[in-house]
Amino acid sequence: MPKADHTLLGRTSKRPTLFRQIATRLAIFTLIFALLDIAIVITTYSRQPQSLAEELLTMEAAKASNSGAAETNLLAGPPGASRWFASYLASDSVPAPSASVHQSPVKGDLMDWTRREKLAQGYRISGVRTVTIDGERKWLFMQFEGSGIRPYIPVIANELLQHVALPLVPLSLLMLLFNVLAVRRVLAPLREAETQVDQLDPENMSLRIAEPSEPREVATLVSAVNRALARLELAMGTLRSFTANAAHELRTPLSIMQLSLGELPQGEQRQQLLSDNAQMSRLVNQLLDLAQADASTLDLGDRIDLAEISRPFPAALTSFALAIATAAYASPAHADQFVEAADGAAIDCVLARGALTRIALIEDGFANVSKMASGYPYNDFEVTHEPVRGDIYVSVPLQYASARVSFFATSSAGYVYKFACRVDGEEASQLFVTNPALAKSQASEWEGQAPTRDEAAIRLIEAMASDSVLPGFRARAELSRPRRTDSLEVQQVAEYEGAELIGQAFTLRNLGPMPVDLARERDAPAGALAFAYGRDSLQPGESTQAFLVFTKGGLE
Repeated sequence: MPKADHTLLGRTSKRPTLFRQIATRLAIFTLIFALLDIAIVITTYSRQPQSLAEELLTMEAAKASNSGAAETNLLAGPPGASRWFASYLASDSVPAPSASVHQSPVKGDLMDWTRREKLAQGYRISGVRTVTIDGERKWLFMQFEGSGIRPYIPVIANELLQHVALPLVPLSLLMLLFNVLAVRRVLAPLREAETQVDQLDPENMSLRIAEPSEPREVATLVSAVNRALARLELAMGTLRSFTANAAHELRTPLSIMQLSLGELPQGEQRQQLLSDNAQMSRLVNQLLDLAQADASTLDLGDRIDLAEISRPFPAALTSFALAIATAAYASPAHADQFVEAADGAAIDCVLARGALTRIALIEDGFANVSKMASGYPYNDFEVTHEPVRGDIYVSVPLQYASARVSFFATSSAGYVYKFACRVDGEEASQLFVTNPALAKSQASEWEGQAPTRDEAAIRLIEAMASDSVLPGFRARAELSRPRRTDSLEVQQVAEYEGAELIGQAFTLRNLGPMPVDLARERDAPAGALAFAYGRDSLQPGESTQAFLVFTKGGLE
């Protein structure tokens, strides 16, 4: 988990839980209710002194009955009493007069009674209660004098215990248990939603949180989060499509600009323009690579044997000239396309996805292109007409959904061609179209314009270097498998076949860490008429072209 996630998790864990908040509020509510109940009890009894007196004498009689005290001098009396007197009476007797105890005549059968009298410095409480001592029923006469509320504290405490503490404690415990069960039930969908939210991944914006059936508040919250995720997915998709479409739309004009800049005369300004255009093309390619990486999915469960991939290629060739000869006869792997089509014919071809495909007419040029728009800019291909050379460039974006592309093109000579092409491959490619009606067998005439065969070979190398179309020559793209000698990689990319001469074009790449001096490798294969390099040396990572011309059947 990233450090930022740990920080947020630590901050979240310090916040009080919902159960703790509810339990705290429940405790506060219980305390307030208890204080309110205490205030009500104290206020009620303070306004009913007669009831306090009755409860006090009843409590003292209960103490005597529970303790089984046969002698009244063992009774302590209420706290705070200034005078206290207690005596067991017979039904026909009365207490003896005393200076400190008020005489209360009782005759006949006794009943429980209580009397409260006001004194100058307080009050006097007198009364009789029936008690049972050792199975014998007796009457206990009690009388005390006091002031204030202190003597009544046991009565008030007993009332608080019976009417406040005993009801509230079990009720609070029951409410706390109910709180635990209710909160756990309510929070269960939230915990499940939290787990699913932690599993959300920006690489898979289609994931959603399962909406619980209850409670309704949680279901509403989860539904709102899912709607927000849907809006976020739409915004991310729009942003990615915009990036891919913008890069795709810029790539075609930049490629055409590169071709147009190549026609400018040599100079510092031309080199600066080519450098600026190359930088812009590199940025556009990076945007396309980013869009392709976003659109691709990787199976993390696949295992790749790096040792097998990094195993060095066998050094089968020992000389550069032999590498050139081997590459010349190697079987093509992925070649540019050459198609012969008459007027109105349907041309089946392969277009690159995410790269440009150049379509050129031999001894002719395109004048107009017609295609139907899909109505969805992010899911459409583009055909651009380059009027200088008469070529057309087809650009198919990475996110193009269909596997085929079709359109019509009209040539300057008035011929119409229908292109029905498959979308495959990721590298830029070329398609050359020849029309039998325009074919002219002028190879022998062109070769004969040079005084000698060697000079004809040099002219053929110059034509191949400038990508010219030679009359009567049959041009093919022969993209062979790369052959490597030491740090130099050789790959055949094209072949021109005339009446007697054959010219081949190669791409040389320096794959090593050190520069390669090509000037030392001037020895051509046996039987070659001419052999030329585009550069005399190659820095690490650089590439150049090489050209080889020989007669038919003359290369050994």
